[in-house]
Amino acid sequence: MITYRRILILVSFVTGLIFLSATAYFVRQDERRNTQELHTEILALRTTYEVQLAELERNLVNLAQILASEPELIRLMTRVAALPHPADSSERGEMFSALQEDLRTVLEPRWQVLRDELGIRQLQLVTPDLISVLRLHAPGEHGDALGEVRPLLEAAARERIAQSGFEIGRAFAGLRGAVPVMAHHADTPPALVGLIELGALLDGSIERLTRSTGVGYGVLLNPNAVSATMWDAFKPPRSHEDHSCCFLLAHSRPELRQWIQEGRLAPFNAPYQIERMHAGGQHFDLLRVPLQDFRAELDPGRGPVGALTIWRDVTPTLQALGAAREEKILSGLAGFLLVQGLILGVAHLSRREWRAQLVAQTHEISQLAQRNEVLLMTAEEGIYGVDLEGHTSFINTSALRMLGFRQDEIEGKRQHLLFHHSHHDGQPYPETECPIAKTLKDGLVRRQEEWFIRRDGSGFPVELTCAPLIEDGRLNGAVVVFHDISENKRREEALVALANTDALTGVANRRHFLERLQAELGRVSRHATQASLLMIDLDHFKQVNDNFGHATGDEVLRNLAALSRQTLRHSDVIGRLGGEEFAALLPDDDAVSAMQTAERLRKALETHPVRTADGTAVTVTASIGVTRLRPDDRKPETPLGRADKALYQAKNEGRNRVMLHPSDIIPPEGA
Repeated sequence: MITYRRILILVSFVTGLIFLSATAYFVRQDERRNTQELHTEILALRTTYEVQLAELERNLVNLAQILASEPELIRLMTRVAALPHPADSSERGEMFSALQEDLRTVLEPRWQVLRDELGIRQLQLVTPDLISVLRLHAPGEHGDALGEVRPLLEAAARERIAQSGFEIGRAFAGLRGAVPVMAHHADTPPALVGLIELGALLDGSIERLTRSTGVGYGVLLNPNAVSATMWDAFKPPRSHEDHSCCFLLAHSRPELRQWIQEGRLAPFNAPYQIERMHAGGQHFDLLRVPLQDFRAELDPGRGPVGALTIWRDVTPTLQALGAAREEKILSGLAGFLLVQGLILGVAHLSRREWRAQLVAQTHEISQLAQRNEVLLMTAEEGIYGVDLEGHTSFINTSALRMLGFRQDEIEGKRQHLLFHHSHHDGQPYPETECPIAKTLKDGLVRRQEEWFIRRDGSGFPVELTCAPLIEDGRLNGAVVVFHDISENKRREEALVALANTDALTGVANRRHFLERLQAELGRVSRHATQASLLMIDLDHFKQVNDNFGHATGDEVLRNLAALSRQTLRHSDVIGRLGGEEFAALLPDDDAVSAMQTAERLRKALETHPVRTADGTAVTVTASIGVTRLRPDDRKPETPLGRADKALYQAKNEGRNRVMLHPSDIIPPEGA
């Protein structure tokens, strides 16, 4: 017989089972969702690391290519490559030492900039057969053969193209970029005369990543991939006097070192691995992914040499998850007890329970919205959103600070008309060409450099990413992320100036002068304008070096450059072609004016001696050859040859004089 008590027990049992199952289901759903979100975030951080390293590799190759195009370095490396054999002969040793010192003189100013301002840790020159010529980071170490131990250098020499990648050497592990140094001759194909290599550690990159993302980064190497020299030099932590786990190459937070010392990390041999680490009362999610070196590009079957490690503190997240779990359990228990009152008031108690659950879910949603708002407002990048009409829907604090506007001056306004209306040169920027307007039409992600205008009218370059905002499967606007790249632009300009300037005298180097001469030849040919060329050579310059030393000789060269800048016009170009040989390009000057300018320069040099350290006056004269640029001159070598002939005529006639090329002399009327 079914009694009221049995019905009540059955209803209570079914109700309890329902609430127990529902509570367990929601708790498991929260845990799975939380685990999936954490894993997605930490895998995205891996992509951030790879992008950072790819950019660093490109920078290494670009810097090495700038150095490899230096004419003086090409000339010296050509002479090194042509040294006689055998290598242990005294004649070669003396010549090699002199060339090595000249190379150090050329590269030392660049090396200081690369090391102090750009964080470069290695700069090396090697011969075509991969013999080390000069290490700026270790001046006393050279002459060793690198062919069998440095596959990156071997690939660059074999393919004669730039190579870059991660590499583990005998005493260094990090990113390297190698570029061939090619000598170009008029009648023969380019010849490989050596290679230049730059290297950078990973510490700076992972520290910057930690500052921007708030998580830890580390690089672990397999013990069998690291030489005993590196173990002795770096002295990484070991677990219980055993280093079978890994070699700690770089890390941005101390936890990784501690885990290795405590023996918490097992050897890694999986495609990737995410594990939960508990240490010091904190919980961490730790990702390890394989790390491939440059050899793996040559041999796809080669295994990884280590692992990239990323970890983040998930203690607050797990605490919040635990609190939510307890809340759901308590809510389930409360619901069960409330449902037991169905006999007395099912409708009243059920409404109360659902209201409690709704409040709890609303609170969670509110907390999530607050966290997202905090992330938006504290991000270093400028972030703002636009609707389909191009009106700004939201903007963060960093964007307002960079643009100089108040929030009420931007929100609801057309962002293109406020701070994106002009190009860098002041020309109007049609909104139809704006990448943001294009994304609002086609829904594609765009990344490019743009120019923003501040509230005070000043402008600055930005790197901009525009992504579509999709809601319910429909395009509903766009989100724009940007950051100021003014400092990057200034560094690029400084590198260009460094590549175009002679390090000793500060005037244009040979390559840059020839470029300017070629451009002036084009102008003369197109517009039939006048221009002249001076070829300047110091008389008996070798005697200055022999009698007073190379330091005084360098001061004489700098004195000539300074007097040339004082004598010539601002529009004229003075360049050092090599050694004590200079040239000057005089736009809009005919032969008469050029001869007058050359004579002023000759007299200035003759009357302005250089003083040595002991006060001795060193007077140096110059012979100058002059020629006009002609419309049929196609290459710089043609006028340079005429000026050079006039120069040697001045030398042959006693030096310290100015001579015009015979073909440029206009005979007097009636002659």
